[in-house]
Order: sequence, then structure tokens, then C-alpha cells
Amino acid sequence: MKRTILFIYGILFSLIISGQDFNTNTNPSGISLPFQGQQNSQEGWRKVNFRALGTLDMGHARVMPCWPENQSEKYGNGKFPVYGYGAGITFDYRPLLHIALFTDITTHHWKFRVGGKDQRSESDWILQQTDSVTRYTGTWDQDIYFRMNAIQVRLGMRYIQPVNDKIETWAGFGGSITTWKGIVSAKDQFGSYGLDDGTGFSVFAQAGVDLYIHPVKGDKTGFIMSLFIDVGSPLAKPLRIDNLFNNGWNWDNRQGEFAVLPYRFGVAFTLF
Repeated sequence: MKRTILFIYGILFSLIISGQDFNTNTNPSGISLPFQGQQNSQEGWRKVNFRALGTLDMGHARVMPCWPENQSEKYGNGKFPVYGYGAGITFDYRPLLHIALFTDITTHHWKFRVGGKDQRSESDWILQQTDSVTRYTGTWDQDIYFRMNAIQVRLGMRYIQPVNDKIETWAGFGGSITTWKGIVSAKDQFGSYGLDDGTGFSVFAQAGVDLYIHPVKGDKTGFIMSLFIDVGSPLAKPLRIDNLFNNGWNWDNRQGEFAVLPYRFGVAFTLF
């Protein structure tokens, strides 16, 4: 994992130093660009950007070990709606007007409530573990969650289409490497009932718009706000937690769970 990350950043560093000057190129399109005419930016765009980003993640859990009792009609169909969030930083290198290379590192989290305070949990999995004696656990003294935590490093390329000196639209794609940890724990997160971890690879696609904003009219300083959507995620697979809740209760999720929820709506900011 560490060698892969170093290799990715080594490629980007080589591309940067080969560019010689971050702010020299031509504008073949004739479109009015955000930095047109500014000193040290004759081409009208910034070649290097660092962005801070946040995402709202959406998707579904695939195969949970159990859920709060009396909710089988909602959760027993194998698609449990879940939401999560992510945060991180992005580095862009834009050698040409319409092309940018980028890498980002983000952390993502989502959870699903498998047990409720003062309630039992139920599922067919529990029925199997008890040799068809019962499909219920005992009563929990606090909420119990399955949590997925992931760190993701991505490398990709974007095609950028300037609209005017305040708006640019773009679309991109790339690949990712993700380390993940799935854990079942109580709400207070002190200790756990079991966990599993691993590494996954995937491809992704994205699209967005960059808005160049000057809070003070006539001032050349400001910030770029990027609004975007992102799709694609690796699976945490195989996912197995032994002795979950009781000795001998082994949860073997062969379908896997999303290490990062597959639909992400994000916003990013950079100052200039």
C-alpha cells in the first residue's frame, strides 16, 4: 500500500517538474478565462490547485448480520439504505487548457444500526447460528452499529470545458486504492464485537462545475467552489467476522460491502 501511494505521487511530481513553469501556455479557444491577463498567468488558468473537499455519500448495505426487531419488512430484502460522509484534499495539475491530472486522498465513513437500545435484533443469520431455535438476540443496553471506515487514494484525469471567466465544467475518470475496516460495535465505540479489514481497487467517474468567486468586487483574490458528483466504489470483500456476538457465531459476508458508498455528492474549495 505505501509503495503504491509513493509511486502515484512520484508520477505526479515528475509531471510537475517537467512542466517547468506553472503559468505559461496559450489559450487556443479564445474564451474569456478566469485569470486572463493577470501577471504570471498569460494563458488564463491556474496550472496547480490544492483543494479541500467534503462529500455526502449514499448507497446501501448489501448483507447485514441483523437489524432491530420488527423491521424485517423494511430491511429483510437485502438492500439497506445508508448514508455516510467523506473529507480530504485534492491536488490538480493542469498542463493544458482542457486537461488536468489529479490525485486525492480522502477518508470515508458509513454505518448501519444492527441493534437498538432496549430492543432485540433479528435475522435469518441469527436463526442459522442458533440451529433454528430463535431468530432473535437478547435485548441490547445501547444501540449497536456496523461501521465501515476507509482511506482512499485516487489518481485520475479530467476534461475541462471553460464557459466564461467565472464558470468551468468538467468530467473525469480514474482508479483508486482503498484500505477499509468493517467493525461491529456499540454506540459508544468502546471495544467491539468483531472486525475485519482489507484493501480494494476500483475505477470511478465524476462530473462537476467550478465557480470562480470574488467576494470583493474588483479584487483579484477569491476562491474556487467546485460542486461535483462521483460514482464508483470498491467492495470490502471477502468480509468475515468470527465469534460475532457469541462464540461460534461467524458472519461470512461473501457478497461484500461497499468500502466507500458508491454515490457521492461533494463540494471543494481552493483559494487564489
